[in-house]
Amino acid sequence: MAIFRLMIPEVSRPLLEESLKLFRELDDHMGIAHTLVRLSWCALDAADYPYARELAEEALMRANQARDQAITAWALLTLGEVCWSHDHNLYQARTCFERSRSLFRALHMYSIHSNRALADVERTLGNWTRADFLYREVLETGAKSGTDHPGHAYCLAGLAAVALELRQIERAVILLGHVERIITLVPESDTHGNVTFYRDVSTAQSLLDQSTFAALWETGKAMPRAQCIRFALDEPPYRYTKNNQLVRDDL
Repeated sequence: MAIFRLMIPEVSRPLLEESLKLFRELDDHMGIAHTLVRLSWCALDAADYPYARELAEEALMRANQARDQAITAWALLTLGEVCWSHDHNLYQARTCFERSRSLFRALHMYSIHSNRALADVERTLGNWTRADFLYREVLETGAKSGTDHPGHAYCLAGLAAVALELRQIERAVILLGHVERIITLVPESDTHGNVTFYRDVSTAQSLLDQSTFAALWETGKAMPRAQCIRFALDEPPYRYTKNNQLVRDDL
């Protein structure tokens, strides 16, 4: 999960490094902390995880000293991504994402990044009901505010994965067909999201005949974003039964 994608990282990184040098000379603690976080995003873009960790840990230290919870929340997002992509420690990543989400909520700040990151790691760990809840929360918040964000496409893809787990193959294909044009537009921008997207597409194709899959795919592609979000949210949430079966919550 890419926390934040800078438009031209190869240009942004040296500019941010120069800014960081100047802020250090000025001993501007807020400027240093904010620049450290933004520079850590560049490091994530370049898969330079040791550097991203170094930057985020310093930002976290400075934020704790200044009691700046917003910077703490952003730094934890970077550290969570490093734990996931570099350390392959999903449980530590979940802890970072959960703490980040809690801080944003305490500040009455909504961050699609922390919610979606936590949803993605919960899905990867097989915690389907938690992932379902978090993906829905992102989409419901976006629908209420009338905003559109590229992260919404990945949340729809996440709900498609839930649908596949429930063997709702047709529903999954419609959702996957809708988000395909967003996800393939910038295929390098979200490692975790893209890997699961293509895997889920392959799984769905293996479970349906070619003509049925194609028709459902085109249905999803033709849907406007707002309509697809309503379609995704119309289905009730899910829960586990006592024998560990995933079912709709209204059953």
